[in-house]
Amino acid sequence: MEHVKLNLPDEHSCLEIKPLLSICRNLAVPQAAELLCREMEQLAALLTECQKGYAKSEYSVVRQKLDELEAFSKLIGLPVLERVGRAVQNCIEVYDPVALSATMSRLLRMGEQSLTALWDLQDSMH
Repeated sequence: MEHVKLNLPDEHSCLEIKPLLSICRNLAVPQAAELLCREMEQLAALLTECQKGYAKSEYSVVRQKLDELEAFSKLIGLPVLERVGRAVQNCIEVYDPVALSATMSRLLRMGEQSLTALWDLQDSMH
């Protein structure tokens, strides 16, 4: 019997710390940690809404949430997530269901990795 090897993409979310530092610069550690917690909640909510809209083929909702996700990602320093969000937008615009499925999966993977990066940053503040 042959063994099949599954090759999954190995990419990382790449959290840029400077935007977050500029946001948290004038905050005490507990307030900065609370801010990071709210940012993680917002990111998780945006990803969930994108996923729900995609599952229901409500692409106008997905596009709206992707616009919010891109702005959010730019604000807090998640350039890879911002870029993947644009890629999903492009797939919706040209209506390529195969590419849309792949890029949506990538968006959710990068979103999870971004949440983990933010979580780790918050843990390091305590």
